[in-house]
Amino acid sequence: MGPDLRKRWPAYQFPPLGSSSAKSPPGRAEPSGILLLSLPVFSGRFLLLLPATPQPHCRPPRTPEKNRGGVNLSILPVDMEVLRSILSCFSSRSRSRAQSHALWSSGASDKNKSMVEQLQRYGIIRSSKVAEVMEAVDRGLFVPPGGSPYFDSPMPIGYNATISAPHMHAACLELLEKNLQPGMRALDVGSGTGYLTACFALMVGSEGRAVGVEHIPELVATSIENIKRSAAAPQLNDGSLSIHIADGREGWPELAPYDAIHVGAAAPQIPEALIEQLKPGGRMVIPVGTMFQELKVVDKKLDGTVSIRDETSVRYVPLTSKEAQLHAN
Repeated sequence: MGPDLRKRWPAYQFPPLGSSSAKSPPGRAEPSGILLLSLPVFSGRFLLLLPATPQPHCRPPRTPEKNRGGVNLSILPVDMEVLRSILSCFSSRSRSRAQSHALWSSGASDKNKSMVEQLQRYGIIRSSKVAEVMEAVDRGLFVPPGGSPYFDSPMPIGYNATISAPHMHAACLELLEKNLQPGMRALDVGSGTGYLTACFALMVGSEGRAVGVEHIPELVATSIENIKRSAAAPQLNDGSLSIHIADGREGWPELAPYDAIHVGAAAPQIPEALIEQLKPGGRMVIPVGTMFQELKVVDKKLDGTVSIRDETSVRYVPLTSKEAQLHAN
């Protein structure tokens, strides 16, 4: 479908694959009130107007404006490739409705598989290994009751934290796949409910190590219980998967260096401790920024030098102290 969505489809600039409006059942691909102004601005970009409703992972509106109907709108610049991707999604609405009906009328395992297949159809998942692991680890076990685990959107998990949308987890697994081979070591900073750490554990196997770090003790306890019910339970039992209470900005030096590091919250700048714990030849993916954020790909070469590139624009909760997170507005 169109361009490579992993690189050109910012997570905050479009509605999830399903509409959350009352008029549309979960999972349905609907425009959800998107307005497009066919006026090129900012060197070949279009303006995308979205309802100014704050949601997790959504960039705060720059300057809310009211249209004639009194609806608050946010104006965001969008690359033309992104625009074509969005229009391509809407052109296949009928097919998405049929897929949505099947997704939401099936059992949990079927829903999880359908979610993965949908991400494959949209070009987010390209690796058969990533698809296999995401099918094996049921996302429904890691989203709190009352949430919509198979809906392609971030979900609140309490304590001013979220579990990322499935497409973001898939994109990060794709970026890290070569550094998640059997026997390798992976660190998941801000492990939350444990979903991505469980995926790491299946990829590196019992001969490797998957380490989650989370500074909210209640989330650590919940994540361990979630993992016990998941396909990654054997790795938890044999000790190759572990979750620790710690400040993620400091990583987990006891088991360093790591072939792969994933950070699930946005840092103002890349923490030096995480770069130090990255193994030569290793890769880290980390969102960086405050109001405007980019998903950075950090590669450490065998000689120890580091290269950094931007993958895509994103919006994550901040990587901060426990106290600041719990008292965030």
